[in-house]
Amino acid sequence: MPPLHHILIKMLNIAVVATSGNLSTSDLHDEREAVSRLAGIADFFLVHDRPIARHVDDSVARVILGAS
Repeated sequence: MPPLHHILIKMLNIAVVATSGNLSTSDLHDEREAVSRLAGIADFFLVHDRPIARHVDDSVARVILGAS
């Protein structure tokens, strides 16, 4: 079975940005805090009951067909 984000993107058929929600000025460590602080920024939240094991910055990548 493919990862959940692959299933959601295929079902939604729109561009999706998946992020931890950390702002450059602060770290968010649990989903309750993220939902509260980012309610005016994010359209939707996908949360789970697994704790964050390793706090790291998000990366942004652009995939270009045929490029290495």
